[in-house]
Amino acid sequence: MSNPFIKLDTYEREIESAFESGAYQSNTNKKNKALLKKLKTATNNTLVKNATVNFRVNKFDLMRFKAKAHERGIPYQTLLASMIRQYVTGEKV
Repeated sequence: MSNPFIKLDTYEREIESAFESGAYQSNTNKKNKALLKKLKTATNNTLVKNATVNFRVNKFDLMRFKAKAHERGIPYQTLLASMIRQYVTGEKV
């Protein structure tokens, strides 16, 4: 099942082997099902990009925003899209 273009370290190969051998089993209790559903919805909502936005911002604000995104290890566009989603869904004000 390994992809020849992706190099796995020893730990990752152990996980892959355990998964392929069936050592990992799905926990199907209701709490985990609800969490899985929520995560799938969040993933779909986050990954689906069907609009482009262009606007001007202060250069220094953008630089600081990019630095914040870099600290989190994500592209600044992803962070911006996440913040917009949080705002429109009422998670952040």
